Amino acid sequence: MRISLQVLIPSVLVVSGFFIVVIWISIKAQMRKHFTGPEAMIGAETEALTDISHEGKVFLEGQYWKATSASPIKKGAKVKIIKVEGLSLIVEEIIKEQ
Repeated sequence: MRISLQVLIPSVLVVSGFFIVVIWISIKAQMRKHFTGPEAMIGAETEALTDISHEGKVFLEGQYWKATSASPIKKGAKVKIIKVEGLSLIVEEIIKEQ
């Protein structure tokens, strides 16, 4: 019993095409930007609600967060989240270039 090439070749091409599309879609989904979780907050910009000498507060995505910084930041300054540690955000001040 043999399978003819007229059936085998189109079958292999259709199945191969299906798997190529599935792999392409899955790779595209993995490379997409995160919308939730700590990964999505890194790089976000917000405003300092209190002075941040070592610890202070920021408001991000509808929630108040404890923020820490290595350098002092004044209330109302624009800050950027550089790291998330538990329920605390490590921030740095965004310095405007003139």
